[in-house]
Parts: sequence; structure tokens; C-alpha cells
Amino acid sequence: KDGWRVELLTLASHTGSHVDAPYHKLADGANLDQIPLERFAGPAVIADLRDAQADQPLTADRLSQRLSQPLEGTIVLLATGWGRKRAMTDEWLQHPPYLAPDGAEWLVGQKIRAVGIDHYSIAGPRDPENSRTHEILLRAKLWIVEELSFPDEVFQIPQPFEFTITASGGDLHCH
Repeated sequence: KDGWRVELLTLASHTGSHVDAPYHKLADGANLDQIPLERFAGPAVIADLRDAQADQPLTADRLSQRLSQPLEGTIVLLATGWGRKRAMTDEWLQHPPYLAPDGAEWLVGQKIRAVGIDHYSIAGPRDPENSRTHEILLRAKLWIVEELSFPDEVFQIPQPFEFTITASGGDLHCH
């Protein structure tokens, strides 16, 4: 009437920053509302993996080279650089770098609190790696945040820094 239009916006569940709770892959896993809110905030470190290539597995060896500080109780954020490549291309949709099952096991062994990545799926789009990686992380009661955005400035922040998941997505709150 006054120039306003009502529009319908349809998005896939993996659009924008989102959290995978254990129930995402495990029938007996916790839903988001069953995870205490305080678990969604804490000290975080960034693994600078911006040199990651298409279809590259992020293995235990690669992670241990990039994450030399103690990780117990931290939220580990994997910055592959692919968040900046976001587009509906075959490369971005089907060939991202991904957390390999042995990388997931290594992170669980470090007793981390959670893990995140700058792509729509931490384990890439293909099974069996996708399911195995998710199951390793989620069975360990870790939550996963996917499709983060890492501005250049974040790589200058001393680590660890405070990370908080808010209702608006995976915003980096650094203190």
C-alpha cells in the first residue's frame, strides 16, 4: 500500500552460522536446549588454516602443527579461508577442506569444549567422512559451530580470546 512489499525468504538449515548439537547425528544425543548456556561461551583459539586447498583433509598432524598451545577447555576455531569463497559453485559446495576423522579424534583427545569452521559442514559434504567426523565430535559431547566468518582483524588478537555464541549467530566477541 505505501510501497512496502511482503516477501518470502526461504533458506536451507545450513545457511549462515549455526550450531550442530549431538542430536544432529546421534539419536540419543542432546538437543541445543539440553546444553547449558555457559557451554556456548569460553576461551577460544584460531587454527590459521587459510592456506587449505580443495578436498584437503585437516588431519591430526596438520592441526597439531597449527595449534601448539594447550587446548583443554577451549573452543577451537578452524579458519580455512573458505568462508570468503562462499558461493554456489561446485568447488565451494562439493570440494572444501574438511576436518578428517583423525583430526576430530585428536581434538577430542585435547579435551576441547567445542569446535567451529568457516564452511557449512565441518566434515565436508561426502560420507563416510562426514558422518564419522560428526559422530566423533558429537559423541564426545562437543558442539560444533559451522559457517563462521573470520574478519582479517581477528588474526591479530592475542589468543586465547573470549568467544560467545549469540542468538544472532556465531559472532566473535573478543575481550
